[in-house]
Amino acid sequence: LLDEKVTQLKETRKEKEDRVAENREAQRLREVESRATSPHPTEIVAKALRNRDDHLLDATQRYHLSTTIMEELVQQNQTRLARAQQLERDQALAKLKAKTQRCQSAQDQRNQHFEQKWAANWDVLVTRQHDTQLMEAVRTCDSPKKLNKILKENNLPTIGKPKVQTGEDDEKRPMTAR
Repeated sequence: LLDEKVTQLKETRKEKEDRVAENREAQRLREVESRATSPHPTEIVAKALRNRDDHLLDATQRYHLSTTIMEELVQQNQTRLARAQQLERDQALAKLKAKTQRCQSAQDQRNQHFEQKWAANWDVLVTRQHDTQLMEAVRTCDSPKKLNKILKENNLPTIGKPKVQTGEDDEKRPMTAR
């Protein structure tokens, strides 16, 4: 019985060793096949470099594209801001001009009112002075001829004899005066 067990153990051990040996051989064959089908290390490095270069090129292109888009956005914003500032300046200038024009119009009206008032006062003064001089001339006048001459020059009715009228007015006058 003991011999049988030892023999059985030896057989089991041998089977395990055979399986391990077969697995090792299969693994070695797979490695040989993979080496045969896999590229050379320089090819692997070259492929990695190409991949890196492609990735860098894509990244650079994306960077330039985004930079270009951002520059366009900045330019558009600057243009919009410049337009808005110009519009603000124009509106402020228009407001100032309107305010200045309103003030100038009010000042012109005040000046015109003052000039009209001054002209009216001046006319009154001149007329009063003229009337005063006329009254003085009438008072100091010593002959009726000079008095009538002064009155006639100032379009005032003369004193003394009535004028003789001719024409149609003759018919309207009383008969005694004819």
